Amino acid sequence: MIFRFQRLETLPKLAWCARVRRRRSDVEVLVGPQVETRADAFIEGAWDGDYDAFSFHHAETLCGSGGRAEASSVSFHAPSHPLERLHVLPVDDAVLVSNSLAFVLEQAGDGPDPAYPGYFFDFLAAARRGFLDPTFRIPTLQGRELQCVTDAVLQVDRNLTVQATRRSHGPAPQDYADVYRKLREAVEKVCANAADPTRERHVYPTVAQLSAGYDSTAVTTLVARYGGCRRAVTFTGSSDVEGQMADDSGAATAALLGLQLAQVDRRAFFDLPSLVEAECFLGIISRGDMTNLAAEDELRGTLYTSGRNGERYWFNDVQSGPGFEEAADVNLGGWSGVDSRLRAGVLHFPVPFVVGAHPDALRRITSSKEMDPWRKGGGEYERPIPRRIAEEAGVPRESFGQRKFGGAGYALRNLRPETDQALRDFVASEAPEPIRRRLSYESLHRRALNHFRAYKIRKAIYPFALGRYLLRNGSLDYFHMLHRSAYQYFFHWGLTQTQERYRL
Repeated sequence: MIFRFQRLETLPKLAWCARVRRRRSDVEVLVGPQVETRADAFIEGAWDGDYDAFSFHHAETLCGSGGRAEASSVSFHAPSHPLERLHVLPVDDAVLVSNSLAFVLEQAGDGPDPAYPGYFFDFLAAARRGFLDPTFRIPTLQGRELQCVTDAVLQVDRNLTVQATRRSHGPAPQDYADVYRKLREAVEKVCANAADPTRERHVYPTVAQLSAGYDSTAVTTLVARYGGCRRAVTFTGSSDVEGQMADDSGAATAALLGLQLAQVDRRAFFDLPSLVEAECFLGIISRGDMTNLAAEDELRGTLYTSGRNGERYWFNDVQSGPGFEEAADVNLGGWSGVDSRLRAGVLHFPVPFVVGAHPDALRRITSSKEMDPWRKGGGEYERPIPRRIAEEAGVPRESFGQRKFGGAGYALRNLRPETDQALRDFVASEAPEPIRRRLSYESLHRRALNHFRAYKIRKAIYPFALGRYLLRNGSLDYFHMLHRSAYQYFFHWGLTQTQERYRL
């Protein structure tokens, strides 16, 4: 089969959408300005291999997505972490595949169904299940089923048979040295790939997202030592456990590592256009994903590294299972930045997921005696693996990982007034009246207390077999802040708004 590319300068820089037609050998692919193309392949991303070989189909670590033409089929490759997906939609006598949910729906002349309020909970259920089965489905306005594919390779043949196969993440690490080696090698290769000067469309220098917490500090030391990183971005304020904004800057670590540092106030998010809020349509609760967009000027056109979800993989507590199962999740943290990064031409490298596919091995290593010197004395906020990474790079113990912060947190919980009003208008005009009668407009800020109490309960019962059974099979979201809330429709409103940018 062969690709026929159409490059459109009006598309978001890294967006693509392929149309595979029944019994046709040519596959039409619309691509944005920064998508790299060759006769038999295309990619928006970086991977743990030589760029010139274009062998992303063999990668264990892939930041971004792409496709390859083969003799009688085409393969599409999802990122090697659960924060982003491929989207597959059958239309007439073809199958559409895209890295953007908004793009694939717009190409199909379809959209979210206002009579179906539960999209957020569908995505949340998928995050909780993990991706041993790499696909899940959601309904559309036109009565179709849209398939979401995560951490997998998707094969589509001339008969439009669609098959997803999970990516291999290699053998489980045996000890800390193994963990460190896997992280170092992935960082070296991915960062070099992103910055390869032979790239035709764009070269991506590495920029580290840095705070005073464990995860981003460990990641930043790795990319500074092995990834050629010379710049970092930090926020001047984050929410603490009481919900107050406090200093969580990584300035001290940046100075020690010799990094040029940009400091950003999260509250600058409120000065951005409302469409920025809309494109984070899965981020109604994880406001940190939205407020990260205040740093967009510093991240545009880069490979940015983060410690996203590191606490679920290199932590003493049990918070993750096989196949990136995150059964305690209530927020979908990290899931809502896809269309933002495609628009800004950014590649995201969440480094903890390099080893995150092996949570049992990580827990065994974390609790082993060899890691005792890197425990700071007990308490819940204890992560010896990232502490050892940072301390052995020369970062002083007292300068990071002392206190738990929560990103945007309570201080930025509610939507901006203009966004809130636009959402209310959307619900009034689009949601069926029987559904509207059951919805509450109580603020997210007021609903947050019981919501996060329920999150703590989920975390507490997950380590036990009965607890895991209940979390995997029961409906325990009565205290979720979106339960019977009108703010479930933030997904519908935001997705509909975002589709407009893909209108050709």
